Amino acid sequence: RAEAPWLEAPQQPRRARLGAVAPERDQADVPHVDVVGLRALRALVDVEAGGAEARAERAGRAVADAVRAMLVAAGHATDAGPVTVLAGPSSNGAAGLVAARVLAEAGTDVRVVTVGLPRIAAQLDPLASLGVAVTPLDAHPLDDSATPGVLVVDAMLGIGAEPPLHGRPADAARWLRRHDVPVLSVDLPSGLSADEG
Repeated sequence: RAEAPWLEAPQQPRRARLGAVAPERDQADVPHVDVVGLRALRALVDVEAGGAEARAERAGRAVADAVRAMLVAAGHATDAGPVTVLAGPSSNGAAGLVAARVLAEAGTDVRVVTVGLPRIAAQLDPLASLGVAVTPLDAHPLDDSATPGVLVVDAMLGIGAEPPLHGRPADAARWLRRHDVPVLSVDLPSGLSADEG
């Protein structure tokens, strides 16, 4: 059975849009890049700006800024929480772990669920020293008693993944579907085709 979490999501009353965070723009005015173009851009950035770890650091800091903006737009303090980061074995996961570290350093209550082995394992050490709970999904399956908190960062999979979701990412998506919580996705929602939507 194909896993398409956005098709089977329970119907919930819609939350107010976060207009200050995501302004309305006509899609015709937004430049679109396909996966091939984005991979070429990432390769150029990696060469010119210090590699994949430096790219993850910049992306993760931008994600942390977006999380804080979303918390404020929803009426929470910037250190509110918990914020759950679903971090996969990808560049997105690396950016998610950076975001978790930056948020924890600022006093936000952060939880990390690793959905596969982190691409940059050394990123777990600073999280441990900050007291951030890091739970591997394969060792501790998610159940409904584990609520995601006030916001979830979806840093499981990015442009390299092809639908449908399967394995641990599919398990995490099913768990997330059962909770009405805002989700901030790095790149794009996990399981969504970057070229086809």
